[in-house]
Amino acid sequence: MRKAVCMACCAAIMLCGCGGGSDPDIAKDHKDFWEYSFGGSLTIKKNAKKCNDEENVWDVSFTDKKGVKQESELSLDIEQDKDYAKYESDWTTLNFVVSQINLALNDELYENLLKDAFSCERSEEDPFQYNGDGFTLRVVTECCDLIDPSEELLKADLDAQSGFSYVDTDLKSWAQQKYNGLQMYVILEDAADVEAVSQMMLKFGGDYGDYTVNPQNYCFTIHAPDADGNLQLSAGGCKVMGELAEPSDYSMSYLLQKLGRSGYAIVTDVEDAM
Repeated sequence: MRKAVCMACCAAIMLCGCGGGSDPDIAKDHKDFWEYSFGGSLTIKKNAKKCNDEENVWDVSFTDKKGVKQESELSLDIEQDKDYAKYESDWTTLNFVVSQINLALNDELYENLLKDAFSCERSEEDPFQYNGDGFTLRVVTECCDLIDPSEELLKADLDAQSGFSYVDTDLKSWAQQKYNGLQMYVILEDAADVEAVSQMMLKFGGDYGDYTVNPQNYCFTIHAPDADGNLQLSAGGCKVMGELAEPSDYSMSYLLQKLGRSGYAIVTDVEDAM
């Protein structure tokens, strides 16, 4: 009897260390969605050793589109407000999936379009940055659904039959969605290279349109230093909701407005991100 009581006490202590039973469990609450989105390749388990009175932690592993096993970690603060805790759990789940989709899209973009158009190589420190002859190229993939989403929007995006799918999303299908946007900006070391790099950008823009067929939101810009060394916009081509737009009009806040939504957009506009 004493042994049984001791085991029960130990179990209670472990439970307290990993939050209470009413706290959201990213692994269990979204079990069907994880299966659907990653095609059965993802494993997610709560890490009892890292859980504490302030947060719960899960270990995540999955096989990416290149066949490489990836390992990551998700955490949630333990909240008193259960509605807010559920919202944070849903958003964290969606953010993880979108982040992995973005990495896969970046790989596809580089292998099929960027490498040929710009003769550039990927930075070892940053997978979204590329280095060319006299310039640096930066790619930013964005999803409006991550910006202040409603509970209804999160529910739809996390649907286990029709929500965001890592395995089924490619660059073409992604670019045709009105809630996604691609920014790419090239920073030149010398303004004398504007014409040469502009020709590269024109080739890339044409290839991107052909590859994705009907891209909705993108903005490709070139920035060169002036006489004082300050970067200035030298050339650019953009679309918003499938229509041509000026670089100055392109922002996530503007996309949200066009979608009939409002929210606190993360600053990723071209000039502010540099």
